[in-house]
Amino acid sequence: MSISAASLRCEHLENPIGVDFTAPRLSWKLVAEKETRGTVQSAYRIQAGTMPGMADLWDTDKVDSDQSLFIPWSGPRLASRQRVWWRVKVWDGEGKSGKWSDDAFFEIGLRNAPDWRAARWIGGPLVGGPRTSVPLPKLTRKFTPYRGLALPSQRKGWVKRAQFGAFLGTPSAAGPRRVCGRLRRDPAA
Repeated sequence: MSISAASLRCEHLENPIGVDFTAPRLSWKLVAEKETRGTVQSAYRIQAGTMPGMADLWDTDKVDSDQSLFIPWSGPRLASRQRVWWRVKVWDGEGKSGKWSDDAFFEIGLRNAPDWRAARWIGGPLVGGPRTSVPLPKLTRKFTPYRGLALPSQRKGWVKRAQFGAFLGTPSAAGPRRVCGRLRRDPAA
């Protein structure tokens, strides 16, 4: 019977992007060929590299330990945006080695202030200053007021512009508890 590592995780996540730790912690689950009670891990070996299956960054060699949770990174210091591929081999309680796990990866996030200078926010251009919120668009509609409502700006039966609140369906100048329908965005806004 042999065991192997599966569900490789870095900081509780599978294949995370944007890890913000200088020494991320690696974890895995044990999988046995046959489900038998008392199956244990007696040792592990972690290999990490810049490509899947390579060990050019870090190789622990065989470490006699039953630990499979939160193994701290002890390889070289990792740079921002660096992707690391890693895999694990485990030994069972009888000293038999299992096969290598499937490759997993993690990617280091932007850790230094200069790295953020090239970053661009997702979204439209801001209107106003850096501390003001983006205004909501004006929603307007021309309408004819119902009988009995006289507005001072009324000319030829039309009101030039009625402005409504940010929420559609709010009561308006059309009358008590009546709502104007089919709003459109004001092209002047």
